[in-house]
Amino acid sequence: MKYHAEALEISRSINYAKGEALQLGNLGILAFYKGNEDESLLLFQDSLSIYKRISIKRGIAEQYGNIGMILYRKSNFDEALKYVCNAIHTFREAGDRMGEADQLGNIGLIQYENVILMKH
Repeated sequence: MKYHAEALEISRSINYAKGEALQLGNLGILAFYKGNEDESLLLFQDSLSIYKRISIKRGIAEQYGNIGMILYRKSNFDEALKYVCNAIHTFREAGDRMGEADQLGNIGLIQYENVILMKH
């Protein structure tokens, strides 16, 4: 975490937006693994905002997917599905078939969980 925070600080000091977005995403992943989904969500949203500003489709798609999976973990299935669908669309625009495949799998998880909860 120390190195990601340092990289984030350097990226900001030299106006390296791509590096800032990348490190925010990395910090979001670390926050998620530490069990802090709310912090993770905010970091992914900040990263997404920067990727959109600098028009990096793969970064946009990755953050859509990350946000979708955090929302999935929070049982917000409708919103999760919207973000994952946005990820798929953006990966397709970028020609990234692996990213598209990963997100299609995530849709399967979201729909499965939603069906299970509806039965209870």
